[in-house]
Amino acid sequence: MPTPIAAETLDPLDPVIARLYRFALSVTAEDYRGWALQQLQSLIPHDGALWGSGSAARLKFHTVTVTGLPPEFPQTLEATSKINPIVPEILKRLDTPVDMTSVMPDAQFFASDLYRKSFAPYGISRILSTGHLDPRTGMYSLLTLYRKRAARVLLQNGFNERFLCAAGRVVCIHRGTAHRHRHGHNGTE
Repeated sequence: MPTPIAAETLDPLDPVIARLYRFALSVTAEDYRGWALQQLQSLIPHDGALWGSGSAARLKFHTVTVTGLPPEFPQTLEATSKINPIVPEILKRLDTPVDMTSVMPDAQFFASDLYRKSFAPYGISRILSTGHLDPRTGMYSLLTLYRKRAARVLLQNGFNERFLCAAGRVVCIHRGTAHRHRHGHNGTE
């Protein structure tokens, strides 16, 4: 008989991963991304999220799902992609979470045109983003979590190392479950 594992030794990400896999085919294709982003909320607290896919050559979304942000947010983001310093960092560090604070110091970020045009109108103060590129098709997938300015000190409202590690594991999982969902199988060939 297997020995029970103490609850404190379980990775909090494991139940989320199990849910993403277990229910991938029971959620409609139209609702899957929004549902998956909601599942992440219990693991990595955020105020808004974006999961988009598109052509890497154009950096334009073909499909995009946002939660906690208005529907026009992806267009605002695309319009400022050329001045957004996190974009080249995401492309350099594919499949690795990139926190905006590692790309641009807060003082510079909050004083930038990028912030005024793309993030201030939505109250966004923290950005954690991960990109994936399929070299066969040239399609990218972008998963970004946002936090809004809170009453507490901004540094306390950032994404800490635990969240960065969890986001790194989640991006691999979201690719796998999205693939399962698109192809309608349970992983057995």
